[in-house]
Amino acid sequence: MQKRKIMKNAQLFDLLYAYGWAILLILISASAFFYFALIRDANLVETACEFPTGLSCIDAPQANASIGKISFRLANTLGYTIASLNATSEGNANCKYLNTSSEFVADTTVVQMNLMDCSLEEGGKFNDEVTISFKNKETGEEQKKVGKIVGRGE
Repeated sequence: MQKRKIMKNAQLFDLLYAYGWAILLILISASAFFYFALIRDANLVETACEFPTGLSCIDAPQANASIGKISFRLANTLGYTIASLNATSEGNANCKYLNTSSEFVADTTVVQMNLMDCSLEEGGKFNDEVTISFKNKETGEEQKKVGKIVGRGE
């Protein structure tokens, strides 16, 4: 009976000795990732810019938290010139207005969109739904397109 108990203890000791180094290595690695802030929610945020057909994002949004501005570029693929651009956003950044007044010629123009008066924190993420309203220059018809921008304030 005593011999069987000693054997179980020896097997447990062998198991810990054999796999303990792997467990220790995992714990040390995880500790280092957290200590050096490599695993943070803000570091895992991907930047994205998505709009429906007709307005195409050229690149990811760039956010400047110190002046409350989010910039991204759009190309007009609607097939007609648009004017009277305006934009607002709802979400984390909650931008109030658009700072651009240029016309948006079909298939040839890329416009820098600057969303201003945004509530951004440095290093904080934003996930906003952007509503862009505009007029078809030829017909005068007003339209709206809703897109999404995701990123992090810098």
